Amino acid sequence: MSTLKNIITCKCPNCGVSYVFKDQNPYNLTKLAEMHKRCPNCDKSFEKEPGFYFGAMYVSYAMTSGIVIVFATVFGWGLQMETLPLVGIIALLILSTFPLVFRWSRMIWLSWFI
Repeated sequence: MSTLKNIITCKCPNCGVSYVFKDQNPYNLTKLAEMHKRCPNCDKSFEKEPGFYFGAMYVSYAMTSGIVIVFATVFGWGLQMETLPLVGIIALLILSTFPLVFRWSRMIWLSWFI
């Protein structure tokens, strides 16, 4: 349970005390990807090698696909919406959740290797 809590709150997967990202607001897009190199509390490195977070793109793709499938099913089949408004709603949903998905995918990827 603490691993899931650390992923959602973007705290160090090793100690769970310090934040991984320099700015805790994911919607501050100018500082979205700025991360500490090492944990300020336990000194654990957050970057194993150059290009380490390229693998997080696969996690992000899976999370975004899950969001699209769930909402397309609920709105498309459940509410019998037309295709064009459905695509617009899903596009707005993806754009509005992008910062969270970006950070959580990096946190999931980091948690698998720490």
